[in-house]
Amino acid sequence: MKPENVNPTNFKREHIIYEDDYFSIAYGVWDDDENGLGMRWNGEDNKNGYPNNRNGQPVWFRISGNLTDIFLAALLSTPYSNKKNIISILNS
Repeated sequence: MKPENVNPTNFKREHIIYEDDYFSIAYGVWDDDENGLGMRWNGEDNKNGYPNNRNGQPVWFRISGNLTDIFLAALLSTPYSNKKNIISILNS
């Protein structure tokens, strides 16, 4: 499933900062008003990927806030990352 189609109620996605054919990382606001990262496996053949909630709807896995800057910095040197969005997030 494309990451822009994963819109659970507990995470308001602001930027997709990494996306390849299999895996995505997004930056947004969690339901406790904390900014942070979510990640997921995209799945294949229009399946929901992983993780999913109890109803089978696609969701994002929350990354600890303590790791946000570390992940963002590491993603700057990887292909498939949106470097412009990552730099913007790091500068905010």
